[in-house]
Amino acid sequence: LVTGWAADPLTLGAYAYAPPGKAGMRGQLAQACPAGRLLFAGEAVRTDGLAGTVGGAFLSGIDAADRLAAS
Repeated sequence: LVTGWAADPLTLGAYAYAPPGKAGMRGQLAQACPAGRLLFAGEAVRTDGLAGTVGGAFLSGIDAADRLAAS
């Protein structure tokens, strides 16, 4: 899969922003929903220094896939 992000008029580039005092919400997004089979992934759910980065999005996807595979 190859995407031409620069040519896509609907992709302007952005990242999640947590207002002061709300960064802890990232950890809540990273938790599984009560049924356990729905997980969120992406740069917004990282609670480490990779929040807001492509690397953080990639790693959170791997983390979510691993958790689903283990369930």
